[in-house]
Amino acid sequence: MIQRIKHIFFYLSFLGLVLFSLESVSQTREDTLKQAVKKLPAKVPRNIVKFNPLPILWGPIPLTAEYRILREITVGKQESMQVGVSYLGKSPFVSLAENSYNSGNGPNGTGTGNSNPNGTVSFNTPDLKLTISGFRFQLSYRKYLGNSKAPNGAYISPHLSFSEAFISDKYIVRYQQHVRVTHFNVNFLVGYQSVFWDKFAFEFFTGLGYKRNRWEENSSGVYAPIATDEIPLYNLPIKFTLGFNMGIAFE
Repeated sequence: MIQRIKHIFFYLSFLGLVLFSLESVSQTREDTLKQAVKKLPAKVPRNIVKFNPLPILWGPIPLTAEYRILREITVGKQESMQVGVSYLGKSPFVSLAENSYNSGNGPNGTGTGNSNPNGTVSFNTPDLKLTISGFRFQLSYRKYLGNSKAPNGAYISPHLSFSEAFISDKYIVRYQQHVRVTHFNVNFLVGYQSVFWDKFAFEFFTGLGYKRNRWEENSSGVYAPIATDEIPLYNLPIKFTLGFNMGIAFE
């Protein structure tokens, strides 16, 4: 009986030792795996889709509103490319000015009209209603500085932008009469971009460059230049840039 109890005791002791050894090996492997995961570099977003709500009020071309979207794509450890496209429409400030002007041409306004036999006055002055549409294209290369990894940190960037807008009035657009405005500029920018929680991005930038602005009037298919010398600083070839964008970052 005692001999049998000894066998059972030794058997249980041996089984416990084996189980303890297996648990120790398993815990060691788990600790090693955790340490290896901690040493892995943190994920860095490679893409950012950006926008800016302020140009909706006043775009790159006078009288316009810009609906902008940009995408930055990381192409190297400290390099990225950015492409932007925008739709140009009518600025809300222009719409407010139109409403104010047109309210002066109605029966309670100051517009001129013709007297009718019944004593009323009919106003023939047409309402001012501009039609504005166009686009903008942007392209830039970015080099992030120091120990910064794209797309986070300080950067320098050559930047190209081209904008074109067509401005007319709803009463004359049917006769194919309009004004074409083009803005072309090449800039050298310096900026800083921060990515928060690997999801949200904000950047601000400034710089100098070259610009060429043109206004042309189309009448019967022929474009003629419009003088813009009366607009202060508008025709100077020097372009000063100051702005910001915000966006969503992802892999």
